[in-house]
Amino acid sequence: MPFAPLPTSATRPAMRASVASRTSGRAALADRRIPQRLAGVARHARAAFEHLDHSAAGSLSVRIVGVCTAAFVAITAIDLAGLLDRDAAIGWLGLSVSGLWRHGRIWQLCTAPLVHANAAHLAWNMLALWMFGPDVEAAFGRHRYVALSIVAGATASAAGLAVGTLLHGPVVLCGYSGVVFGLVATHAIRFPTRTVLLYGFPLRARAAAGVLLAIEAYAALACGDVGSLCHLAGALGAWAFLRLPGVPERPRLSR
Repeated sequence: MPFAPLPTSATRPAMRASVASRTSGRAALADRRIPQRLAGVARHARAAFEHLDHSAAGSLSVRIVGVCTAAFVAITAIDLAGLLDRDAAIGWLGLSVSGLWRHGRIWQLCTAPLVHANAAHLAWNMLALWMFGPDVEAAFGRHRYVALSIVAGATASAAGLAVGTLLHGPVVLCGYSGVVFGLVATHAIRFPTRTVLLYGFPLRARAAAGVLLAIEAYAALACGDVGSLCHLAGALGAWAFLRLPGVPERPRLSR
């Protein structure tokens, strides 16, 4: 079997120059690829936002965003004015076992999803609702969209109250998160290849939903987080709703 000759002192400089040339070529290629990839991300982001602007026009989801934002502003103003503490307001409007059974605050079933604990809680939920809600509403129609939201929210609330009370004692639930994760799951099932933005990065809808649900599953199982459990329950409730008779197998728009 032939052997390659060992490099001599005369050939080493040429070899080093060749290696340096290949290395610089690869670096230049990488430098060209980075702007191309960034440009691709920007194109996907721009297309996603243009689609959102078009689909959100006249959507019930946008109106819910307005209601939730108005509720947050009102609670904040009342808190700053010293009329009622934020925690007390959320305890009165949020969902709890004692509020329902001991005090008969039936309105909590409707008001709990519309109030949020803080600005970050509100911002995440409203952004996700704006991103996923209009497409789901357009695919199923407004009546089925409302029914889907109610099922996802009810499933999330029931799971949160039951497990939260069992693990942590009395809990108060608030926020649109359970419904939002139901919409995220539904959107991924109906539009699996559509590009969405997850933390600023474009991903297929199915992959984005998988990432989010995996994070929530870890937080629920490893950390015992009641909020994450509600998110998973909302997604499960939406999945179950899609299996009901009369719910269309495919949306009118699949792309």
